[in-house]
Amino acid sequence: YGTPLAALPLRRVERLTRARIKIVGGSDWERLTELDPEDRDANVATALHSLVTTLRDDLNAVANAATWSEASRCVIDVLGRYFDSRSKHSDDPTTNDLRALTTICLELGELDGIAPPPTLSGIVNAISVRINALPETIGTTTSAVTVGPIVAGAGRDFDVCIVVGAAEGILPATRREDPLLP
Repeated sequence: YGTPLAALPLRRVERLTRARIKIVGGSDWERLTELDPEDRDANVATALHSLVTTLRDDLNAVANAATWSEASRCVIDVLGRYFDSRSKHSDDPTTNDLRALTTICLELGELDGIAPPPTLSGIVNAISVRINALPETIGTTTSAVTVGPIVAGAGRDFDVCIVVGAAEGILPATRREDPLLP
């Protein structure tokens, strides 16, 4: 499937990571490299492992940035690599949103010498504050990325919802036999 950015066949990925090689977290991703090269899912496993490894490295670079300028560059690299707009038209809402978010992330470098050294929560907070300060919205109700606590998704209609760190059996919580007893 080529580069880590190539479109992966989602059904095969789902079947591979839920039935054949159960992926629950962290080190489980390394098991994708153990498939026999002749296996029919070997290419999918290799591409998925490459994507996860590259994404992990990119996010670690953001988290380990020593300066706001470095954090800015790392976040912009992540945006460019994983959130590339499909349209090249200047009036496309996704292109405009990505451009606005890139500008916000570029401004993070201005915090050098003003704010304490960046932390992951500090970077997220700085970006969130700038997004909330914009007079217009970033994203539309039909195409956007929303990051927040799981309770923020209650009652909302999402086409795709990704819950980081969730594991089957933990989320949703298992029901008790008698819901009236603690």
